[in-house]
Amino acid sequence: MRAKLVGVPGSHPCLSAELMLRRKGVEFTRLDLPNMTHKAILPLMRYRGSTVPVMSIEGKRVSGTMRIARALETLVPDPPLFTRDDLEGEEAWADSILQDGVRQLARTAIGMDQAAMASFLHDPLLGIPVNLVKPTIPLLRPVVARQMRPKRGTAEACLQALPGQLDRVDALLEQGIIGGEQPNVVDFQVAPSVRLMLNFDQLREHVDARPAGTPVGSSPIIPAGSGQYSRTHGCRSKTRRHARGRGRRLALASRGCDGLRRAGPRPLRRP
Repeated sequence: MRAKLVGVPGSHPCLSAELMLRRKGVEFTRLDLPNMTHKAILPLMRYRGSTVPVMSIEGKRVSGTMRIARALETLVPDPPLFTRDDLEGEEAWADSILQDGVRQLARTAIGMDQAAMASFLHDPLLGIPVNLVKPTIPLLRPVVARQMRPKRGTAEACLQALPGQLDRVDALLEQGIIGGEQPNVVDFQVAPSVRLMLNFDQLREHVDARPAGTPVGSSPIIPAGSGQYSRTHGCRSKTRRHARGRGRRLALASRGCDGLRRAGPRPLRRP
């Protein structure tokens, strides 16, 4: 059995799907598309929707990490991803709220950190070798950053929500829902999002200081994070005043990062 995984560079949901494929022992190839072009390319490849990851396996096309998890569980029951009966709610939360919060921060950072995009590029893009793609990034980055740019205030709102989200991850660890000897579907959803947080210079020490940061940083199921978002609030641009303004707003919001530090988890609040 072989699968084909389609994603984009630096995508934490794509890493979730890749980890699940590896856990199931399914051989697969991965095709990375240029960021934001996937919205137009995926329908041409006969996938439903326009988001990654998507996977082809046993003649079926599957979109999204939650559907990929269930397809893999049906085709390869062992080892199981659903090791207990109470995982679906936490899986859905990690797939939506946790995943999207750090995604919006990454999209904001791409527009302010000129080196960030290249730092996540380690594999061929559309089959083109990395050494041929990287020289084009200075031309591509402004276009991609403009398409990725979130609405005004989104990054600040995501930073303010981050302490509560990490409280929930800490609680999942304390209750043994994640972090056990046998990783489950929630582990594979949560770990890539926390790993992406650790790629932010301005967030790393705050996340590392919490229970959520330690197991992800040393986890055998997830590789050391490639890519880096430098201290984007220090970014200065002589030609883009709005970029300087976003940098200042992000800096003001990030002053609340001390709230990310915690000695232990709070009780888990279910949706």
